[in-house]
Amino acid sequence: TTVVINGVELEAMVDTGADFSVLTREGAFKLGLVKGEDGMVGAGEIVGLGPNSIESYLTVLDSVTIGDLTVRNAKMRVADLNRHARFSTTGSRLDEKRTPFGEMILGADFFRSHRVLVSQKQGLIYFTHQGGQIFQTEGPLLAEQYE
Repeated sequence: TTVVINGVELEAMVDTGADFSVLTREGAFKLGLVKGEDGMVGAGEIVGLGPNSIESYLTVLDSVTIGDLTVRNAKMRVADLNRHARFSTTGSRLDEKRTPFGEMILGADFFRSHRVLVSQKQGLIYFTHQGGQIFQTEGPLLAEQYE
């Protein structure tokens, strides 16, 4: 789906298996965010399904718009989720770097705070806020909880 962050359109992957929403390095780059600047501070490592952990950062975004919903001063985690993504092209032994996670993951934190209906036939997602924090920045994906 498409989200608008700080006035810039980004492609977001809907992933209810991800505990929280994450802006990828590619998304942060498109927004002009720089690690160590723009209020980005280290937030520890996160882990997913693979064996590797990835360093993450926190930043405060002026606005995040999804459909008719706009969240102001949204605190969000930023990580290079595509860092270890490698694919081999048929007929080649050279690895290609790709970005399977796109520019943002819209995770379960968003879906916990909303009622959601996905209409594949219409190509639309309907949602209504049910209360609670929309974007969480702390959760079980933190690597230190698995050590």
